Amino acid sequence: MRDLVQGLKGAGLANKTVRNIYGTLHRLFEDAVAYEVLDKSPCRLTRAELPKNVDRDPRWREEAVFSRAELVQLLFDPRLPDVNRMMYGLLGLTGARTGEVVALTWGDYQEAEPLDRLSVHRSFNAKAREFRPTKTEVPRRVPAHPLLGVLLAAWKDRWSAEFGREPTPEDLIIPWVPRSGRMRPWRTDTIWKRLDQDLAQLGLRHRRAHDLRRTFISLCREDGAREDLLKWVTHGRPPGIMDVYTTPRWATLCAQVEALKISPPNDEGPPPSGPRDGALEGSGLTDDGLQSDLQGPEDPEITGGKGWSRRESNPRPKVGPARSTTCVVSRVEFRTSVARRHTTRSPIL
Repeated sequence: MRDLVQGLKGAGLANKTVRNIYGTLHRLFEDAVAYEVLDKSPCRLTRAELPKNVDRDPRWREEAVFSRAELVQLLFDPRLPDVNRMMYGLLGLTGARTGEVVALTWGDYQEAEPLDRLSVHRSFNAKAREFRPTKTEVPRRVPAHPLLGVLLAAWKDRWSAEFGREPTPEDLIIPWVPRSGRMRPWRTDTIWKRLDQDLAQLGLRHRRAHDLRRTFISLCREDGAREDLLKWVTHGRPPGIMDVYTTPRWATLCAQVEALKISPPNDEGPPPSGPRDGALEGSGLTDDGLQSDLQGPEDPEITGGKGWSRRESNPRPKVGPARSTTCVVSRVEFRTSVARRHTTRSPIL
């Protein structure tokens, strides 16, 4: 086993990759011992014999974040497909992990005051093709930033128009629609590849989808959110014994998310707090092109080569690449949409 680890390090693999390979083998052999297939496990390396869990490039992590302007561009640039921008909104305005975002259903989004609530309680595992608990196995309540509320309300209007019905609580907020026509959760590798393509189109440097989580936490703390309370939003209840007996008030958690100062293009200053309007106006989303955005071409470059669609005896015609229409967002439109939901709450969401 020592020779294997040294060989992996000599092959130029990152320290974390070597540790992950060793960790997988360690669990494999421990199970073999437990089921009496082996008498003992060969994975007996000490901590000092394993490579340190550090980045190959020590400068990389400091740059693995989006600026405020770049995040706004990902949410509102009309060159990007609407469905991509909605995905980036959920990732960048909640701090949720990619698998958690693709597992969100409309039943997980509820009206509340002073901000609406997202319930993050499961994650989608693309390899196993099943829903599992979150990484920490701790469900959490995530306040919906005022800007995210506008985007979700507009997205729900488009969702209903495309599928000809109101979404049920069990329907995914952003479904992937393969050729079979059945809604599926997005694969995380598909999101990564789309983000790579979108960043290239915008002329921005490469970053990962997970860096939107880092961006949300960084910007919230920069804008005044308290670290001890923001953890309840991004990671769930801490494991300490006092935290087990602690339940922060909802308004307290909302204040941490509301601290994030981010506005649509042409807006002056942070968006006002409170509920949002359900109209498309001011959201940057449009009411056409949804099917091509959700579905896109059945291309291995997009789907990772492992789509869930089955062979059809009478396949539908192929659709073109995802498209987006002109996005026009003004300060007046956005503030009007926010103010309207202060007085007229939508019966849905």
